[in-house]
Amino acid sequence: MTNLSRTLWMLLASTRRPACSPLGPCITPFRVFPGDLDFLLHMNNAVYFSVMDSARIDWLVRAKIWQRLSKQNLHLVVAGETIQFRKSLQIAQAYDIQTRVVGWDDRAFFVEQRFMRQGEVWASALVRLRALDKKNRAVTTDVVLPILDAAQVKSPPLPAWVDSWMQAQGALRQSIHPGRPGPPGRENAGARP
Repeated sequence: MTNLSRTLWMLLASTRRPACSPLGPCITPFRVFPGDLDFLLHMNNAVYFSVMDSARIDWLVRAKIWQRLSKQNLHLVVAGETIQFRKSLQIAQAYDIQTRVVGWDDRAFFVEQRFMRQGEVWASALVRLRALDKKNRAVTTDVVLPILDAAQVKSPPLPAWVDSWMQAQGALRQSIHPGRPGPPGRENAGARP
């Protein structure tokens, strides 16, 4: 299944699934197709990221986030992501992706996506999402939260592993853009879209 066909299928399927909370979890079912495989006959590493995109579309539509942001001419983009693999997915295996918001700071939302099969985590990813306006200018999370009708306007405390990830992202950003100015700390740790 191609990325485009998977996205179109997800947009259609999401409208027929039950609603979910803006903070999640949102559980999205998938299956490994022949086109998802690499030469070792397990799901290609790049496909995991593509499938995560589709699962986030499912979450955004079912939680009515997509619709609300669109009315305000806003959209969410990936500003950073990483994945940890535990087991390989094989052809025809069914699995779910659990998508949930871990928390946010003033600039970004942190979303965890877990690949689940038979009650076990097979892979786990962390995604940093930024909101952009129609001119692709970054919008702070305090603008987005009221649009989402989120029950919480204050983020739950971010786990230590998210802070560690942000520090690593900041170090990577500095290696790509040495000497680029910016304030220290979490707010400068992730790459800007």
